[in-house]
Amino acid sequence: MNAPLPLHSTAKLFRSGGSQAVRLPAEFRFDGSEVYIWRDELADTVVLSPRPCVRLTDFLALRDALAGPELAQYMLSREQPAAQQRQWPDDMSASAKDAP
Repeated sequence: MNAPLPLHSTAKLFRSGGSQAVRLPAEFRFDGSEVYIWRDELADTVVLSPRPCVRLTDFLALRDALAGPELAQYMLSREQPAAQQRQWPDDMSASAKDAP
Protein backbone atom coordinates (compact mmCIF):
# COMPACT_ATOMS: atom_id res chain seq x y z
CA MET A 1 0.00 0.00 0.00
CA ASN A 2 1.31 3.48 -0.90
CA ALA A 3 1.98 5.90 1.91
CA PRO A 4 -0.45 8.85 1.97
CA LEU A 5 0.86 12.06 0.44
CA PRO A 6 1.41 14.97 2.80
CA LEU A 7 -1.23 17.69 2.87
CA HIS A 8 1.31 20.46 3.26
CA SER A 9 5.04 21.06 2.99
CA THR A 10 7.50 23.87 2.36
CA ALA A 11 8.74 24.90 -1.08
CA LYS A 12 11.65 27.12 -2.10
CA LEU A 13 11.16 30.40 -3.98
CA PHE A 14 13.64 31.61 -6.59
CA ARG A 15 13.91 34.13 -9.42
CA SER A 16 13.74 33.06 -13.04
CA GLY A 17 14.27 36.04 -15.32
CA GLY A 18 11.84 38.71 -14.16
CA SER A 19 9.49 36.21 -12.52
CA GLN A 20 9.33 34.55 -9.15
CA ALA A 21 9.11 30.76 -9.29
CA VAL A 22 8.39 27.97 -6.83
CA ARG A 23 10.38 24.74 -6.68
CA LEU A 24 7.74 22.16 -5.80
CA PRO A 25 8.67 19.06 -3.82
CA ALA A 26 8.35 15.84 -5.84
CA GLU A 27 5.11 14.80 -4.13
CA PHE A 28 3.41 18.02 -5.31
CA ARG A 29 4.53 18.00 -8.95
CA PHE A 30 2.01 18.48 -11.74
CA ASP A 31 1.69 16.65 -15.05
CA GLY A 32 1.77 18.86 -18.12
CA SER A 33 3.37 22.25 -18.68
CA GLU A 34 0.77 24.68 -17.27
CA VAL A 35 -1.31 25.10 -14.12
CA TYR A 36 -4.21 27.33 -13.19
CA ILE A 37 -3.31 29.94 -10.57
CA TRP A 38 -5.48 32.27 -8.53
CA ARG A 39 -5.25 34.31 -5.37
CA ASP A 40 -7.69 33.76 -2.52
CA GLU A 41 -7.63 37.22 -0.99
CA LEU A 42 -9.81 36.22 1.95
CA ALA A 43 -7.38 33.49 3.04
CA ASP A 44 -4.31 35.39 1.72
CA THR A 45 -3.16 32.36 -0.27
CA VAL A 46 -2.14 31.55 -3.82
CA VAL A 47 -3.61 28.33 -5.20
CA LEU A 48 -2.24 26.17 -8.03
CA SER A 49 -4.36 23.49 -9.66
CA PRO A 50 -3.80 21.19 -12.64
CA ARG A 51 -4.68 22.44 -16.10
CA PRO A 52 -5.46 19.36 -18.15
CA CYS A 53 -4.10 19.25 -21.67
CA VAL A 54 -7.08 18.98 -24.02
CA ARG A 55 -6.26 18.11 -27.61
CA LEU A 56 -8.58 18.84 -30.50
CA THR A 57 -9.02 15.12 -31.11
CA ASP A 58 -10.17 14.71 -27.48
CA PHE A 59 -12.70 17.52 -27.92
CA LEU A 60 -14.02 16.10 -31.19
CA ALA A 61 -14.39 12.62 -29.67
CA LEU A 62 -16.32 14.07 -26.73
CA ARG A 63 -18.51 16.15 -29.05
CA ASP A 64 -19.31 13.10 -31.15
CA ALA A 65 -20.07 10.99 -28.07
CA LEU A 66 -22.41 13.63 -26.64
CA ALA A 67 -24.11 14.72 -29.85
CA GLY A 68 -24.95 11.35 -31.30
CA PRO A 69 -27.29 11.05 -34.29
CA GLU A 70 -29.11 14.29 -33.44
CA LEU A 71 -26.15 16.41 -34.58
CA ALA A 72 -25.82 14.49 -37.84
CA GLN A 73 -29.54 14.90 -38.53
CA TYR A 74 -29.40 18.61 -37.73
CA MET A 75 -26.42 19.17 -40.02
CA LEU A 76 -28.23 17.41 -42.87
CA SER A 77 -31.53 19.24 -42.39
CA ARG A 78 -30.37 22.82 -41.81
CA GLU A 79 -30.64 25.36 -44.59
CA GLN A 80 -27.30 26.97 -45.21
CA PRO A 81 -27.07 29.81 -47.74
CA ALA A 82 -24.53 29.53 -50.52
CA ALA A 83 -21.11 30.99 -49.83
CA GLN A 84 -20.82 34.65 -50.80
CA GLN A 85 -18.59 35.58 -53.72
CA ARG A 86 -16.45 38.60 -52.86
CA GLN A 87 -14.18 40.87 -54.81
CA TRP A 88 -10.90 41.42 -53.02
CA PRO A 89 -8.59 44.32 -53.89
CA ASP A 90 -5.36 43.32 -55.61
CA ASP A 91 -3.30 45.44 -53.23
CA MET A 92 -4.66 45.49 -49.67
CA SER A 93 -2.00 48.00 -48.56
CA ALA A 94 -3.26 50.58 -51.11
CA SER A 95 -6.79 50.48 -49.75
CA ALA A 96 -5.42 50.74 -46.20
CA LYS A 97 -3.66 54.01 -47.19
CA ASP A 98 -6.97 55.46 -48.42
CA ALA A 99 -8.76 54.66 -45.17
CA PRO A 100 -9.50 57.63 -42.88
